[in-house]
Amino acid sequence: MPVPTHGYDCQTRIFPVRCKTCKKEPIWIFSCTCGSVVRFDAKGPPWPEHECADDVRGWALIDMARNMGYRVDDPRLLAFAFPGSTVPKLPAAPPPFERAEPTTADSFDVFGLVREVIPASRAIEAVKTLGALGYALLKVSAHERLWQITVADTSSSPRMTYTCLVPARFSPARFAVGRRAFATIRGVNAGPVKAWIVDAIEDVVE
Repeated sequence: MPVPTHGYDCQTRIFPVRCKTCKKEPIWIFSCTCGSVVRFDAKGPPWPEHECADDVRGWALIDMARNMGYRVDDPRLLAFAFPGSTVPKLPAAPPPFERAEPTTADSFDVFGLVREVIPASRAIEAVKTLGALGYALLKVSAHERLWQITVADTSSSPRMTYTCLVPARFSPARFAVGRRAFATIRGVNAGPVKAWIVDAIEDVVE
């Protein structure tokens, strides 16, 4: 069966469950309406996959259903594979996208689909125009180049997009449109500088 391809209409979930085989709790399930379902031992980088053996009563049932062409994000199938765990439902239709404005200086994590990777933007030019002051407002080195990424959180409702400035120590070559990324970001809203800033970011290989 082909590897699932994520799109902007994908609806994702990340939720904790108890492994039916090794009894570890929690492990984390990432599921998507495109047909992707993955087990992780931890929620966040480096995203270690949960690799314990299984039989047809649990995770192997997911693989069997995928190979037969069934939707493996079906809550009934996931509930059977992980009994006793609460499997969240998906909305009937994809909620709209909304642009998230940088209103908080507190850091938080975003996991989503990369929508854009560009080397220059008006926000970056605004920082350059201010010189050392602009970089000081961002709390990044004045000697470090910036690039821009937009990440869409497809698990939220409405689905939020975060357009972020990224220091060049995180190589843009690692990120591609349509792939998943996990980022720690914070907002800066001071005078002409209004942007999300990336403090850490990882590409997620599924």
